[in-house]
Amino acid sequence: RQALAEAGVAPEAIHFELFAAGGGPAKAQVARPVGEDDQKSQVTLRLDGRGYRLDMSYYGDTVLDAALAAGIDAPYSCKNGMCSTCRARVTGGTAAMDVNYSLSETEVAKGYVLTCQARPTTAEVTIDFDA
Repeated sequence: RQALAEAGVAPEAIHFELFAAGGGPAKAQVARPVGEDDQKSQVTLRLDGRGYRLDMSYYGDTVLDAALAAGIDAPYSCKNGMCSTCRARVTGGTAAMDVNYSLSETEVAKGYVLTCQARPTTAEVTIDFDA
């Protein structure tokens, strides 16, 4: 990608594919820093025109795993941050991804995340699968 960008190719015209599995699914949980209390987030999901609310820890499951555990039929395929089937847009608050192999810098700048890799980082987060 870097060579193409340096050659003047527009970022939206650069595409790539990965033909091997990544390092496995997202980390089961993120270690909480020593001395820091567990912080909670209220996550609102929008999927197929419906709204769902989840209470999540900053250091717990990914957004996708929490949604699936709550019985929400969220889209996904690889759970490795590669296929972008679970892509959704953060429209309120913030979320951070463990890894990102498939979203462009432009998509990330517009608020898109891979929910299989994303964890909330603010007290309230809104994530829209329909965006």
